[in-house]
Amino acid sequence: MKRTLNFIVYFGEHGHVRTKHAIMKFLNYNKNKNTRNQNQICIIILLVTSIALFNILLITWIPIDSNNHIKQLLLSSNVPDEEKGKTPTSLFSSIEATTAHWKPTDGFAACLLLKDDTSKLSEWLAYHWLTLPLKYLIVGIDPTSTTNPQPILELWNTSHMGIEIILWNDVDYHHWINRTLDELHRHRSRQKHLYSACMKYYKDRNRTFVILIDADEFITYNLLSNDDNDGDEVTKEVEMAFDNDEKEEKSTMIQEIDVEYFRQFSCPEKYLTSSYILTMAQTRRELTHTQDQYRTLWDYLQNQSTIEPWYSESACHLISRLFFSSIEDHDDDVDTELTSTRAMLQKEGFDVQDFSTLRYFHHANEMTFAFNNYGKVMIDLSKINPSEITRIMSSIHRPLPCTCLEPVRPFPTSILKIHHYIGSWEQYSARSDVRRSREVYDKFASVDQGRNYDLVPWLQRFIDIVGVEKSHVLLESAGHVVTGTVPLMELNPHITLQAPQSTDVDKSVECIVYYYYDSIENQEQNM
Repeated sequence: MKRTLNFIVYFGEHGHVRTKHAIMKFLNYNKNKNTRNQNQICIIILLVTSIALFNILLITWIPIDSNNHIKQLLLSSNVPDEEKGKTPTSLFSSIEATTAHWKPTDGFAACLLLKDDTSKLSEWLAYHWLTLPLKYLIVGIDPTSTTNPQPILELWNTSHMGIEIILWNDVDYHHWINRTLDELHRHRSRQKHLYSACMKYYKDRNRTFVILIDADEFITYNLLSNDDNDGDEVTKEVEMAFDNDEKEEKSTMIQEIDVEYFRQFSCPEKYLTSSYILTMAQTRRELTHTQDQYRTLWDYLQNQSTIEPWYSESACHLISRLFFSSIEDHDDDVDTELTSTRAMLQKEGFDVQDFSTLRYFHHANEMTFAFNNYGKVMIDLSKINPSEITRIMSSIHRPLPCTCLEPVRPFPTSILKIHHYIGSWEQYSARSDVRRSREVYDKFASVDQGRNYDLVPWLQRFIDIVGVEKSHVLLESAGHVVTGTVPLMELNPHITLQAPQSTDVDKSVECIVYYYYDSIENQEQNM
């Protein structure tokens, strides 16, 4: 091969001059126009063949492992140049590149606005990395924050976890407001701008599913057993209903929904029909098998997105939220699975008190709007017209005004659900938000209308995949409340990450950035 390559190099560096003269000489002897054209065609074919042969020889230089796979690291694009091509070593070598979570493109994208959420961020990242899996994340930082999430994001961005994190400041997504506006102008305005720019960014890169939730919210399957009725009894009722042609009448056996109650919150009528409720119940019944196999949401949707009910709803899928208070279980009434999980985690050096998903299980009534509030959405960008993505949205709960319906649906009709945690008083009060007070916290923290332990297994599964030592590093900040006194905009107006080279931001655009605090409007609902 070396001799062949040397010949090609010699031909490329020296032989082309002689070849050119020989070709021209040959052509000069052929005065006939048709003959010259034929010769030119022959020469072109010869050159194309030579180039193809050269490329084949180059391919033989690419390193190939014993399984005939091209050696490459399935990492984010944030790896330093000197590290590219190297195999992860030491602490960051515990995950094999063959695991599902390391596939470079198969996964969710997310848009996340942070404001003093550092104590929740590590748990949020680890959980969604495992369960979605989360592959692409754009984070916007509210500059009125007094805590900086950059160290946590930097750690995850450079730890060979197969996740790409991009950090945006206000100017990166062209967000600014008029200086004449009140200082209490809504925080939601910044979030709308971020969501719009983030969805456009991922749409341009052919991403499919993107989630729009907060750092205190965790997506999971809404199993049929989550309803107030006994899970086994509900399942039997669903099966009986499907065996009977009178689905409209039988659906009332599943869950009694106060239709008029939800109508006052502008709930779409499609969510209130008996046939729809029954269809959702059947779909949810089948989720038990999915949950038992610990299938990621991405894998589940690959099989479901082309069939009903997902086909007609996946473009903008509304997910019901379930609010969790800060009431903790006593030792004598703790779930059996939780008891064993806590024991294993403690043996491995983890404290469940650091994780909202393993500490708080008491929640609001699923069948009411109070405390749970509006749902959040998951968008399938492959089904969205780019022209519909705009910052002029009525609400972050309804980011696409044409595709998304009103963000209210009865809990039994939601195939997925979002656990929304208020957390401890220290976590709640750490956020510099004029809407928050001890009075508001005490009202929400005492809610106790049901319990749910669905998320208990996730951390042990994460540790089994990632490894104990690396899990400790990635989750070191979980539950640790840090408070500040000076807004980030006064310390450093532009916070950056070791991130991808380009974020598609037009740096030539000049604007005045005016930072503002949240409004006190709806302070008890928009936690």
